[in-house]
Amino acid sequence: MSDKQNKIWLLISLFFSISSQFIVFRIIYKYLGPNQMGLWSLLSAATTLGVISNFGFSNGLIKFGAQFIAEKKTKRIQLFVGTANAANIFLSLPLLLLFYFLSNVFAKSILTNSQFIEFEGVLPFCLLSLYINNIASSFISILDGCKEFKIRCQIQVVGYIFYTIFCLFFIKHFGLFAIALALCIQNFFLLIMAFWFTYLKKITTSLFPFNFKISIFKKLTAYGLKFQLINLLVFLFDPIVKFFITQNLGLATTGIYELTNKIIIQIRSIVVNLLQVMIPNVAGIKNKEDLNLYVSSSIKTNSFLSINAAIATLFVLPITSIFFIGIVSTSYIQCSIIMLFAWLTTMLTAPFYFACLGLEKLWILIVQHFLYCLISILLFYLFSNKLSISNVYLIPASSLVLGSLFLSIQFKRHINISLFLITKRYFLYFVVFLLSIITVVYIYPFHEYLALGTLIFITIVWLILLSRSTELKSFYSTFFKPI
Repeated sequence: MSDKQNKIWLLISLFFSISSQFIVFRIIYKYLGPNQMGLWSLLSAATTLGVISNFGFSNGLIKFGAQFIAEKKTKRIQLFVGTANAANIFLSLPLLLLFYFLSNVFAKSILTNSQFIEFEGVLPFCLLSLYINNIASSFISILDGCKEFKIRCQIQVVGYIFYTIFCLFFIKHFGLFAIALALCIQNFFLLIMAFWFTYLKKITTSLFPFNFKISIFKKLTAYGLKFQLINLLVFLFDPIVKFFITQNLGLATTGIYELTNKIIIQIRSIVVNLLQVMIPNVAGIKNKEDLNLYVSSSIKTNSFLSINAAIATLFVLPITSIFFIGIVSTSYIQCSIIMLFAWLTTMLTAPFYFACLGLEKLWILIVQHFLYCLISILLFYLFSNKLSISNVYLIPASSLVLGSLFLSIQFKRHINISLFLITKRYFLYFVVFLLSIITVVYIYPFHEYLALGTLIFITIVWLILLSRSTELKSFYSTFFKPI
């Protein structure tokens, strides 16, 4: 399978993932309301944190799967998948049970009795879907390790379609329980199809490998746990922010944060996912000058894509507000712009992030994500008496900006690359970005037609800049030329 086909299918899968979430969010707002959106946000946070229950086996299987294919030791794959299956089945269950009780304690402290009863009833099905996903991840990861991304993505696309259709038919009648049940069905489908295709492709010699070897378990955990600490800090940030927002301003505000944050993260992932190829490439470069050139080139392409993705997002904010909420919500627009600016800083520094993974400088990333959590907690405590729906989103945004600044500074100490010197060439794009923010925030609420005319003018200027851009032409020719 060619790298280009794999990239295309990764983007197709991402498109269906984003579309599925957008549709489900719209249904929640339409039939259940903002408070239920906030409650689902808390359930998602609890489930996301539970992802660490797979001990990082998926990362290990990708690495060792690729290694055994290269060394033509394919028989070893069976043993590694079998050990991961056994560990996931028996070891992740106690951890998920612990998460169940801790999540209930966490939820009871910020929810009303009726809200908590619903949370407590839906949570077990969310965690069951995660348990099924943990088992499926062994087969999905080994498909990735064997570079069968196309198969994995095709399975996921069908799963997203099943999930969306189920939610469309049953959310109105069964509420959040329907979403949790849809996730269980989706992940069970992934499990069945993933182990069937690993067997069909002769990656494994039995339908469901099941064995446990302590030596293999140690190898998988030794590699995977390095990433799990980062993952733990990544997953902690979201529940921390949602806890304080719910505690101070209620579920409806948390629902707005969940909606805007999820949309922007999905758009961000379209750009950032293309940088995953940096990890093996950076790891294989031994000369520092070659490394500087490669990372600099990646930053140029990424900066161009990031700022233009942010501009495009700004233009469609009023449309997405009408689509999800039914009106142009001031709170939604404010939150979206604040979080968009914050996530843009993480997009611009993403090449540093993936380069750190390739260079195995994981401590920088650990400190970065620790700062996200620590700064958020400190700011929420310091300004707890001054929080309002118009300023609460500045706290997670500030954490993301400061954490990204730390990453940029630390990476520059190891490799002499200035993000500012590289991105200054896109000054006009940043001007367009800022003008768009001013138009949406300060003109649209008072003069809709003037704002519309201004946005049309800015769009024309933006399209002219794009048409004259050598980066866009280069990106198109290298990524979309015939395979």
